Amino acid sequence: MEARLPQEKVSRIITMIKTLLNRRKCRKRELLSVLGHMSFASRVVIPGRTFVHYLFNLTTHVRSLESHITINRQAQLELTMWYRHLSEWNGTFFFLDPKITTSHDLAFSTDASTTIGCGAIFGNEWFAHKWSEQMLQLPSSETSTALFEIIPIVIAAVIWGSRWVRKRICLFCDNQATVTIVNKGRSKSSLIMAFSRKLTLLAMQHQFLLHAVYISTTDNGPADALSRLQLARFRQLLPSADSEPKDLPLMKDITFPSIESIIL
Repeated sequence: MEARLPQEKVSRIITMIKTLLNRRKCRKRELLSVLGHMSFASRVVIPGRTFVHYLFNLTTHVRSLESHITINRQAQLELTMWYRHLSEWNGTFFFLDPKITTSHDLAFSTDASTTIGCGAIFGNEWFAHKWSEQMLQLPSSETSTALFEIIPIVIAAVIWGSRWVRKRICLFCDNQATVTIVNKGRSKSSLIMAFSRKLTLLAMQHQFLLHAVYISTTDNGPADALSRLQLARFRQLLPSADSEPKDLPLMKDITFPSIESIIL
């Protein structure tokens, strides 16, 4: 079965969003009108609901419908994400498989070390990457364990998301903050939000939903070994793994300060 938005409605929303992106301010009435259309669309584009909620929160800061609202950087990024997706979308979203596909079903897991690198496994395929000096020298005000942890999740979705079409994916993660961020789609960090938008955009494009569940590091052994570049330990824990890792063309672009312009 499928859910569908008429193309004329999709085109109307695209035009309305483009109009806002060309302005620095708009009236509350105008933003609510756009959000009304986006909310209707989010009945079909389920992963995008979180980003509609953020924009709605902006309207609560003023009372009058004629009051002006500043379209700040965060709002521009949210609108840009919607604009990009709707511009490439055919208006159809197939209903998701009612069964939740767990990481055990997929043999899918990720992990990251804040001082060494990150890695992920999907079936027998895998990748491991050492952080660049530029990544490790990010200012402390910009970094957190959650930032490092969300990166391999997004990369995994870039590489394998096309295999998750119409599925509800359960991801096991050994960082509680990352679990919360993935499930809510929000973070106070602008860098983490760049990755969160990328993850949501991939979910829209491939029509999957990702739900994170916390597990201990002990239960995440193979991915933990990859994040520490301990390949001998990794092969001992997962002897069926492919002999060679996946290529990571995205990794060269994950640097600071160009991260948002590259990912979005």
